[in-house]
Amino acid sequence: MIQPDQTTETSSHSGEPLRMFHPPYGHTDEECFVYYFNKLQAKAHLNAKDKGFWDDNRSDGESIALIHSEVSESLEGLRNGNPPDDKVPQHGNAETELGDAVIRIMDLAGKKGWNVAQAMIDKMIFNAARPYKHGRKF
Repeated sequence: MIQPDQTTETSSHSGEPLRMFHPPYGHTDEECFVYYFNKLQAKAHLNAKDKGFWDDNRSDGESIALIHSEVSESLEGLRNGNPPDDKVPQHGNAETELGDAVIRIMDLAGKKGWNVAQAMIDKMIFNAARPYKHGRKF
């Protein structure tokens, strides 16, 4: 099992200590990310199941729409000046809603048995090899 060393740094946003993990000898940042993301993905899916969100066996389309709704709520938070979130006030509304989107992605991926974390790493590697602005003028 990967057990990264733990150190503490300070957030430039709030001044609160952040727990920063550094990969142990023999493990890359990417390997640690995939390992811990997948652990959290399993927890997110189990929590959603335990809270009854899969009792009706929702469709993939509904799950994607729920992810989209969280991203839209993040945009609305930005439009309103990104105030502290009403449920998690130590974070702005936009970042909390983006967090909700990631949780919903983890939940769907957990249900489907997808390895989104590794897909993210693979896509980042692919994107790094692409030309500037992916060859478009935008």
